[in-house]
Amino acid sequence: MTRPVSAPSAIPLAPSVSSEVAIPGMETFVILPEKSEAKFEIDEVLMNSPFHVVGTTKDVSGQISVNQTDPRASMVSAIQINARALKTDSDMRNGAIGRMILKSEENEFITFTPTTVSALPEKFELGVEYTFETTGQLTIAGTSKEAVFNVKARAVSEKEIQGIATSSLKYADYNITIP
Repeated sequence: MTRPVSAPSAIPLAPSVSSEVAIPGMETFVILPEKSEAKFEIDEVLMNSPFHVVGTTKDVSGQISVNQTDPRASMVSAIQINARALKTDSDMRNGAIGRMILKSEENEFITFTPTTVSALPEKFELGVEYTFETTGQLTIAGTSKEAVFNVKARAVSEKEIQGIATSSLKYADYNITIP
């Protein structure tokens, strides 16, 4: 059975104050945890009753470097989600997710390491929403597999980008079993 999972999602970004060497036309934005959320959704049957489970965390980190002169040269760093910080509506479920499903004591982070970003425009315009894909290695519970995220993003100002990235994953592909 395929169970859809979305992560990360709703990731606003703000410029970093990094002291890295500047690349002409490149501006780096960092994910702000207080304005961000990573989320998964899964349907389960518990005691013969169906439930739609949503787990979330604000413990998300990463950076996006936007090249204003050549958007296709923009780069995305590894995006990390703290698996230990994921919470649902049930403490009992949270414990099971951490101990038995994600094994977060040994695998604290879910990490997406992008390898390609496709369908970026030739030019970025303030306020315009862009749709593109990013492909990379997604590591969940110690297992890595290639994943594709569909991204919608727009610059709401010169200092802030807002966006959402979604993907549907099969938990069995990551050697995850649901007790």
